[in-house]
Amino acid sequence: MRTIKEKRILFNSCVQVKNTLYAFTSFAHFIVKFDLKTKKLELVKGLKNYKPFITQDIKNDEESIYALELNGKRMLQYHISSHECFYFNIDCDKKGWGNYAAFAKRGNYIYIFPKYTNALVRIDMQENAVYKETQLYTESKYAGEAFQKDEDACFVCGCQCMDTVWLFQDWSNTLVAYDLSTSTWQKYEIPMKVRNCVHIIHYNDVLYILSSEGRVYTWNINDCSMELITDCTSEEEEKNKFSRIAVTDKMIVMLPGSGKDIVCISPDTKCTWIYRDYPKQFHYCAPDFWSKYCGFCENEEKYYFAMRSANYILCIDKRNSVLQWIKPIPFPNEEEFLMFTKYYKNKLLSEEDWALRDLLECINSEDDKEKNSIDRICGEEKIWGVLKKS
Repeated sequence: MRTIKEKRILFNSCVQVKNTLYAFTSFAHFIVKFDLKTKKLELVKGLKNYKPFITQDIKNDEESIYALELNGKRMLQYHISSHECFYFNIDCDKKGWGNYAAFAKRGNYIYIFPKYTNALVRIDMQENAVYKETQLYTESKYAGEAFQKDEDACFVCGCQCMDTVWLFQDWSNTLVAYDLSTSTWQKYEIPMKVRNCVHIIHYNDVLYILSSEGRVYTWNINDCSMELITDCTSEEEEKNKFSRIAVTDKMIVMLPGSGKDIVCISPDTKCTWIYRDYPKQFHYCAPDFWSKYCGFCENEEKYYFAMRSANYILCIDKRNSVLQWIKPIPFPNEEEFLMFTKYYKNKLLSEEDWALRDLLECINSEDDKEKNSIDRICGEEKIWGVLKKS
């Protein structure tokens, strides 16, 4: 498969529904599904009321997928069986991206914790109603006000553990636990200074906190003890070097952001090593300024990391700690062209996104209706129009 095609099927986040991963492609923003058995990646067709939607984070239950818009304006609900799409205005649009600290679900409610506002957005999915509760955590640096800078963010990141959402507050160096069942907060002062916290994950009653330079801390929920278990920082302390962490029974895995290497850690000996066992055809094909790993989903046995930048899906087994690389079988170019014409009627194709070879495959199609659509999105009429006037 050619690199341009590989780039078109990248996706930022994913969720698992039974034996299928659902995602939104990063460039055209199509909803796709990946069969974990057949390894086939398919376009989801027959969507009702869908408009291209740039996603950041995704949650799901057995019936629906919930996606947060990158710019912070809306949440999308996609109903899996009916293919219906619904939108909710959430008013978290303080910046162009990175507007969320955490995203949680309990029962019929969705909880969104904005990064730059001391508030909680709660969506009642049964009543289709959005509620915004302000000044929940009154000890914030600027209680009730919007935070304009990264260093002044109310919360920088968090994770859900059962009925509790754990949130890290960088400027006060504290962990805050929000109980979803009682709607109450509890503050914990941590004894070590954590800078540039980029990811928190829960595993066996322990929070694992990752700094973007390469430090990993543990916070024991039961006794509130804390430990620095590894420090992989360089002399320059490169910010954004790492972006995500995964924890298994036998190993801790640090995944790169702008850095090059996957680093593994033994929880017993604290020894670290660089992972080398990539597939022969493995490479990163997204723009260089993108973090290499971002969204993921998990079950009791495995993590699945979305193809944010690589041309493989990374699967990590929680029990044996094996890293498996899954190469998707992509959907046909013809189907992708037709989907493009449906959602982008007045947009031309870019040479950066479509190889000439892919285009020729579709032009040779016998379907006249499809060919007319291809002529239009390739700009044939516009190009000839300009030449006739000259």
